[in-house]
Amino acid sequence: MKKAVITSGGTGGHIYPAVAVAKLLSAEGWETVFVGTADGPEKGIAEGAGLRFLAVESGKFYRRLTFKNIVSVYRVLKGLFGSLKLLRAEKPDLVIGFGGYVCAPAVLAAKMAGIKTALHEQNAYPGLANRLLSRIVDVTFMAFEGAKEKLHGRKVLTGLPVRGAIGSVEKDEALLSLGLKAGIRTVAVIGGSQGGRGLNKAVAEALPFIKEGIQLVWMTGRNEYKQYSLLPGVNGNPAVLSPFFENIENVYAAADLAVIRAGASTVFEVLKCGLPSVLVPFPYSAADHQRVNARFVSEGGAGLYLDEQGMTGKSLAEAINGIICDGRKIGEMSAAAKKLFGKDAGLEILKELKGLIC
Repeated sequence: MKKAVITSGGTGGHIYPAVAVAKLLSAEGWETVFVGTADGPEKGIAEGAGLRFLAVESGKFYRRLTFKNIVSVYRVLKGLFGSLKLLRAEKPDLVIGFGGYVCAPAVLAAKMAGIKTALHEQNAYPGLANRLLSRIVDVTFMAFEGAKEKLHGRKVLTGLPVRGAIGSVEKDEALLSLGLKAGIRTVAVIGGSQGGRGLNKAVAEALPFIKEGIQLVWMTGRNEYKQYSLLPGVNGNPAVLSPFFENIENVYAAADLAVIRAGASTVFEVLKCGLPSVLVPFPYSAADHQRVNARFVSEGGAGLYLDEQGMTGKSLAEAINGIICDGRKIGEMSAAAKKLFGKDAGLEILKELKGLIC
């Protein structure tokens, strides 16, 4: 039996694609082990998906001069030796990293141990760690064509793996589960697990300007739910708010339009569902990668890119009304979204990984 170590952590955007590939490998008869940090969300997500989880230490490097980097060097070195020990015990055929601080020591250790290695870069502008690691791994998978210029070695464009549950729910079932009305247009607002302060503020200010016949399902993030939880509905129609939706597939299935940040995982989930989108990228993302992701969707005709700076509630409402009240535009943007999503990234990665070790 072949064995793979999947390593990822930090945010759901890194972890969920890793879990999707781990599940595909398991279904093909591979033994899969998920490696992450003990204090990150990856442990709960991986174990919740039925995967065996092992923890190693790691550290974050800061782009500015700070004492924290000294501590990080110590933690990364500790993670490197911990990873070497783990790999000697597990004896995997392959280690694949999906982003997050834990990937660097695990992938470096695999290379030192002579184990086949792979990376997945989910953003159009690669992070520093993956730019460096791409020089030593056997193959780097890319979600976006634009990442190619910044990466090294062998590169394969696959898209981003999306969980099988996304796009599998019927609309009527989703509306019922969320307590929403059937027969009227639904806008989903998804700012990520932490929400988005600027996006949430604009949505709240947009409510008076949104046209009649529209309802809202809104993931505020845990930090800001209390602030917005008592807001009224939209022109007498429901506004369902939650800090976080565990079954996000229901939100996508219920929606006719998504208002989102532009993290790669959310972008590809929306594209898979054929959802038109209004994209408001987080303005302080590393290397401004969310803006690059948003432009990819906008230029492909599947979404409308709005810059948070200068955006008002009224301008956001105008963007929402301009799409959701135009059936022809919704149809065109939906078709464009499905075209941009393209092939099944998980299956493409699976095929490449089989070739790598056979």
